[in-house]
Amino acid sequence: MKITIRVEVTTDYGETATFEICKIDRPYRELEPAKVGLSLAEGKDVLHELQKIMVAMQAEEVCMLRRFCTRCHRFLDLKDRRIRKVDTVFGTVPFRSARIICCPCGTPSQWSSRIAR
Repeated sequence: MKITIRVEVTTDYGETATFEICKIDRPYRELEPAKVGLSLAEGKDVLHELQKIMVAMQAEEVCMLRRFCTRCHRFLDLKDRRIRKVDTVFGTVPFRSARIICCPCGTPSQWSSRIAR
């Protein structure tokens, strides 16, 4: 028996992406306790892969929403992407985090006057 575990993610704005988490191969004629269901290691691997996909997709969606200037509604460019890490109940998960360029509609003097208030 071959089992493939896939995750389908649909964003709030309707885009869908499918990710393959793992493939598991089980002998069909054996029902030994060690070969029935998932082993602990396989279960941990599946959950860790699922967590990596969820964190990456959530970070990407938040980045996409923050790339619109709240003042002039311009779509902002990225400076770069860096690897960040977040601690979850299933371990530390690395993900790509975007750095967004500030919108040209706000000059530095405007920003400093807002901070001073």
